[in-house]
Amino acid sequence: MIEDDDMTRAVEARRREDAEYVTRLDDAVQHRDETAIEHLVREAVARVVGRAADVGFDVVRDIWNWLVGH
Repeated sequence: MIEDDDMTRAVEARRREDAEYVTRLDDAVQHRDETAIEHLVREAVARVVGRAADVGFDVVRDIWNWLVGH
């Protein structure tokens, strides 16, 4: 059985990971580091899909353009 403390620790760990990811993405966008953005997009897709996925350049470029515009 999962204890409340275990669940709380898991949720907090995920929040820390998400905050770190957002910080890295923000830094990459601020410095217009396309390589870092490409890596972060692939990492995000892998997290959502649950496995490593190959993200095409067109997807990375679309996300890059959206991030720079916002």
